[in-house]
Amino acid sequence: MSDPVQMLYIPQTMVNWPWPREINPHYKEISAESNAWFHSFKAFSERSQLAFDKCDFGWYFCLQSPSSIWL
Repeated sequence: MSDPVQMLYIPQTMVNWPWPREINPHYKEISAESNAWFHSFKAFSERSQLAFDKCDFGWYFCLQSPSSIWL
């Protein structure tokens, strides 16, 4: 007997997002600096670091903290 196929459905939570989205204009500079700082710790193996870098946490933070909210 084979196992039934299991599906995981992730809801589209941003479909009805009421506020405009913008990214911090300093994203590239800040992300490069923070990535270099984090890499300096050598906390991960090379393979794990590549996987971690795919997350692009700098982009996430710059999206949720655009510079206009600090003005």
